[in-house]
Amino acid sequence: MQVLLGESYYAECSAKQTVDILNRRGKLLYSRIDDVQSQLDDLDVESRFFNETLAEAAVSMLATVFRFVQLFG
Repeated sequence: MQVLLGESYYAECSAKQTVDILNRRGKLLYSRIDDVQSQLDDLDVESRFFNETLAEAAVSMLATVFRFVQLFG
């Protein structure tokens, strides 16, 4: 069997060697998927924090405007 090792690079391998190569590639891909999922989880946490902070800032700003209107309006 021929196995693609890289861009236009092939190697002649036995069936067992081919399975071993494919298993290693599969493990690498799953590891990369886990890394990306971890990054997505981190971004989700940051996004929720940003949204909560934005909501708190909006409430604070509205309270300030309300007080200003009461005093000068």
